[in-house]
Amino acid sequence: MYIITGIGRSGTSFIAEMFHNMGHSMGSYNESIDAGFENVEVTEINKRIMSCEYVCNEVFTKKMSECAKSTKIAKDPRFLFTLGHWIRAEVNIDAVFYCTRNIEAIIESSEKTCAGNVALLHGFDVVTKSTVFASLEKGFWLLCGNMHIPIFEIIFPESLTNFEEVKCLSIVDNNIDVLREVWEKTKRTVND
Repeated sequence: MYIITGIGRSGTSFIAEMFHNMGHSMGSYNESIDAGFENVEVTEINKRIMSCEYVCNEVFTKKMSECAKSTKIAKDPRFLFTLGHWIRAEVNIDAVFYCTRNIEAIIESSEKTCAGNVALLHGFDVVTKSTVFASLEKGFWLLCGNMHIPIFEIIFPESLTNFEEVKCLSIVDNNIDVLREVWEKTKRTVND
């Protein structure tokens, strides 16, 4: 399974939309938060893990494994918190596409939409939010490195205007020409 993740409001939906436009089953788009393209089953598993309803048992592990086998690409910012559980369930992670964005822009976008991981820290100051997510990102990158999971950084909003930022996505379907065509049709301007 290929994973698209990053701090919420960092361009993960744009990357998922590109795969959606290439014909991959990515879930639906939610206009109210200007985000989406998430697999319902994957997000439900991640929500259960984060809400402490997760129990590391054979039944739940099997559910995670079956979900991963039927999902080629999954987008969810919650993977920042839950990837270790997927690894523990022995799910094969082919690669991670990690979206990054300036933390101040993430915070501003999160406050406008009340969406994204940063919304979990509502009320904290910018320095605290930045520190929490810098630590979380570092831990996530270390986990991927320790588990030998290829991780590709995609910088937002540069990914909207610079094809080189998304070129790594071609490893999924091995067709750079189709990827460029879809990117041209999908890219948009950043309004938030």
